[in-house]
This record gives sequence, structure tokens and C-alpha cells, in this order.
Amino acid sequence: MIHCFLRPGFPGKIFLGFVYSLLICLPVRSSSQTSSDTLDMVRKFRDQNKIKEAYTLLKIYQIRNSKDFNTLWLSGQISYFRKHFKESGKFYEEAIRLAPDNLYLQLDYAKMLVNTGKFNPAEKLLKKYLQYDPANSQAIGAMARISYWQKDYRKALCELQMLPASTMKDPAILSLEKDIRTARSPWLSYNEGFLSDDQPLMVLTSQLEAGIYLHHLSSLHLFMQVPVFITDNKTASWIQAGNFAFFPEENVQMDVNAGVVLFPGNKHADWTGKFEATRTFIRNLFITVCGERNPYFSTLSSIDSSIIENNISITTGWNNPETPQGQVSFRIHHYPWDNNLLYSTSTWILSPSFKFSFADFKAGYGYSYNTTRKDHFEPEKSLSQILDNYNSSGKIKGIYNPYFTPDEQSIHSLLINLKLSPGKIFQLEVNGNFGIYSTARVPYFYLDFDNNRKLTIVKAFIRDNYFPVQIRTATSVRLSDFVRIQAEYLYMKTYYFSSHYAGIGINVNFNHDPSKK
Repeated sequence: MIHCFLRPGFPGKIFLGFVYSLLICLPVRSSSQTSSDTLDMVRKFRDQNKIKEAYTLLKIYQIRNSKDFNTLWLSGQISYFRKHFKESGKFYEEAIRLAPDNLYLQLDYAKMLVNTGKFNPAEKLLKKYLQYDPANSQAIGAMARISYWQKDYRKALCELQMLPASTMKDPAILSLEKDIRTARSPWLSYNEGFLSDDQPLMVLTSQLEAGIYLHHLSSLHLFMQVPVFITDNKTASWIQAGNFAFFPEENVQMDVNAGVVLFPGNKHADWTGKFEATRTFIRNLFITVCGERNPYFSTLSSIDSSIIENNISITTGWNNPETPQGQVSFRIHHYPWDNNLLYSTSTWILSPSFKFSFADFKAGYGYSYNTTRKDHFEPEKSLSQILDNYNSSGKIKGIYNPYFTPDEQSIHSLLINLKLSPGKIFQLEVNGNFGIYSTARVPYFYLDFDNNRKLTIVKAFIRDNYFPVQIRTATSVRLSDFVRIQAEYLYMKTYYFSSHYAGIGINVNFNHDPSKK
């Protein structure tokens, strides 16, 4: 019997050559025993989470045993742990072709399919296995996870109740049951926020949200917002209700909302709404189509103008937090007030997490481009008011009236994401978006004579560089399993204005009593 141990620090190439030499030089009479020893060593590395060492040894062993059933099965497991899911599936399927009656292999493959989001083929294998072993806790637990991810929470709980009492004490099963009960429970969120910028605009906003799960085709939710514009001592009201539905066969989720907004000042009312559909592919790749109709309150001059903003967008991205994440989106903004259009496109990519102690860090790159068909930058004062206090060396101030219209605005950004979780109760998150190279076609005004020799205000444009910044910090404190309070601060600096936002809120989940089945 030959045993081979990987000494810490032993050079990888020497180790490969050493093992390879052993494998090809062994006498034929000991090959069966050697095969068993080699696969046992791979399993030992796997169980110790030494996936790189397991893969290195198994790759050499495959040279002479590529069609061996146990080698293929183990190769499927190791490829899964290396996150090579497509390769893993090929190994499993080849092993199943060699041993079509091995239900333990099919159960192992089904669990891999569940973890990678391939629920339909996984469910077929699990149902086949449960015909052989109806009380198997691994198969039942995997079925419950499928139901959970497909948002059929009642079915997921029923499946968990089929497990033996001893299995229900397993930490993974307890965690799954808690997640299921939380997802199907009514919830409520209340937030108070204060915004101040140098337009100057000051807004105090009260916001209430609530929701209840009824079925995977019906999760009802309510949104209410009351912004108080302190600058003008005016108030608006906005209420919107909707339904969230999930279609498991198509892996599509759909959110439909309708509401009404009462504008400040003239008390004009208008309807609002939202339609959003997301299709997810292979668990983490998604595409979203969205249409929204919302009130616009972002400029000082918009408060009395009853501005509605219609948005149509399409977004695609990859959202696996254990790998690089990215997103690309394109959006069209339409303003019925003057039938103007604004176009936006953006993309970003974040690195995988760098984890150390209780910290989780990501860095990335972002790009956005915004431009408008019609510019709304206007002089703040009339010509006569400007002439009353005219200073030839001073600037003629302007404002965006009634909404902001960026012109050929291009922003390259450095993205920073830091999350600190020193315990189960407290969490701190810091997000930074720092412009490293940004340009825009910036409007400005000057006085000149027109063709009739009449003094007038002239608008022109200059391309300028600037460095926008956005920093957000958020803290969360969990008072219990069902109550959490959070606070947030957001600082933004653009070419045109700077703003500060601070908010505090509470989230309550009316979770079902886990002791009641």
C-alpha cells in the first residue's frame, strides 16, 4: 500500500510529477488497491476543504481512469466545489450513463442541481429517489429548498414537516425553516428621512411600506409617502399598491403597481404605476424590463409644476455575490410636461468579496452616460434684474426649470463596498462611488446684442471636467429575530449641486411562531 501526503509548501509541479511517477510505475498487481487509496486521498482532501489539492491529485488519476465510475462521480463533486458547474454536470451525467440504477449518485447530482438553480431536472431526480426511499431527509430537504426558491412557502413548510424530529434539529434545516416562515409572514417598514441640498431644497419625508404573502402568484404590498417641502412649506402625498407574482416554470417574477399622487401647491392629482418583469437564467443571470410612472420632486422649481416622469428600462446582469458581479442597463425618461426625452445608459462591475475577520470588501468600476433632447437650464433672474446689479466679471446664475436635464454627461467611477458584521446584531455598510474622469456639456449664460442690436441673454455650452462623489453609510441593529432598526446617511456631490440625506427607520416582520406547525 502506498500513501502519499502533500507536505505544506511542497512545490506543486514537483508534487504532480511525484504522484504521476507513482501511478505509472506501480506493479499491475497492486493497481486496484492503489486506485482505492488514491480516491480515498481525494475524498480526504475534499472533506478537509482542500479542493485545490483534491483537484490536482484527481486530475492526474484521471489520465488512466477517465471512464471509471467512481472517478467520474468524484470529479463531478470536485468540479462543483471549484464552481465549474457545467463541467460538474458533464461528469455526473457520464457517471449516470455508466450506472443508471445508482440512485445515490442521482441524489447527489440532484442536490448539486438544486444548489445551482436548475430546479426542474433536480425535482425529477428527487421524486424518482423518493419513490425508493420516501423518508430520506436529504431528498426531502432538497425538495423543500426548491419550493422555497420558487416562493411556494406553504409547500416548503409541508415538505419540512415530513422530516423526522431528529432531522429538524439540524442547523441547516432550522435555518431554512426560519427563512421560509420569515418570507411568508406579513411585514411593515417605517422610515423618516431629511434631505437638504444647495439649490436650496429641504424635504422631510415620511414613508410607510407593508406587505403580505398569500401565494407564489400573489404577494400584496402597499407604499405610502408624504414629503414635506420645508423651503416652501408645502406637502405632497403619494400612495401606491401592488402585487408581486412568481411563475416557477418560466422562472419569471412580475411586480405590478398602481397609485395616485397629490401634488403640492395647486393640489393637482395624477396616477402613478409600475410594471416590472424579471427572468432569471441559471440562478444568477437575469434580465429585467421595467416601466414606471412617478412624480418628480428633485428640483426646487418642480414642486409647483406637477411634473410626472415616465421611465422605460431594460437591465441585464449577473448577481452571484461569490463571483464578480455586473450589470448593464438602458433607460428612457419621458416628461409629458413638455414631451421631452432623456436617455441614460450605465454599467458596473464588482470584484468577488475579499473577506477578513468580520469585514467583507468589494471594489469595482462603473460608467454612466446621460443626455437630453431638450435643455432646461434657464437664467435665475430676468434681464432687467440682472442689469440692476450687473457685474461684468461675475456669472449669470441659472437653474434647471422644472427638472434636471444633463447634456452629454459621461462619468467613469471607482466603486467601493465595505460591509462590517462584528456580530449577529449589528451591521455597518459603506458604499462609495468616486468619479475618476467625468465630463459634461455644461450650459452657461452671457449678455450680448442680437441682430437687432438689442441686449439679450445668450445661452452657450462648454465641455468641462468634474469629480462627482457619492458616499453612503448604513447601519442596522437587530433588536430581535423580527424587529430591526436602521439608519442611513447619503452624501452626493455633482457638477450642479451637493446634497445630504439622513434617515432612520424600523422594519418589523410578524413571523409565525416556529413552534406551531
